[in-house]
Amino acid sequence: MELTITGGEHKGRKLHIPARAPDCRPTLNKVREAVFNILGQDLQSYLFVDSFAGSGVMGIEALSRGAEKGLFFEKDSTLINILHRNLRFLSDTRYELHEGDFFQELSPSDLMPGIIYLDPPQANKIESLTLDFLSSRITSPSLLILECHLRRTFTIPDCYTVHKKREYGNTKVYFLEL
Repeated sequence: MELTITGGEHKGRKLHIPARAPDCRPTLNKVREAVFNILGQDLQSYLFVDSFAGSGVMGIEALSRGAEKGLFFEKDSTLINILHRNLRFLSDTRYELHEGDFFQELSPSDLMPGIIYLDPPQANKIESLTLDFLSSRITSPSLLILECHLRRTFTIPDCYTVHKKREYGNTKVYFLEL
């Protein structure tokens, strides 16, 4: 299977995604386009953290659209191999791939002002846990984007402000700030 980058310098490039990986649900084109339309096209001064990267499509899309740097976190070895393959076509070193659990690999220096994209594996139901974890670590202004299934229910901690909530088919996307 393949996905296509929808904007920026790598628009039209094909990315590989695993044929069978239950925890990998690559963000659909229409959702990616909508998220980046809300963010705007100028990401040059932003760090983009792809927290549960999977195929890396969101972080690669951000780099294609000019993000200053991309940080990718993935612990599944099959997905890490696919992520390496997808990152090879980038002609620069504006990214870091952390091969391990997001909760263990994330350091405070990884959270300079930027955009943190959260799309945790649905089977784990860890949206609230992830938001709690980040609320104790974020020290500079950051935008958090949380993608989940439309029917998923969870509590957003009071320390977050919900700026936008959008629905696209079976997908719900929250734009949050601490």
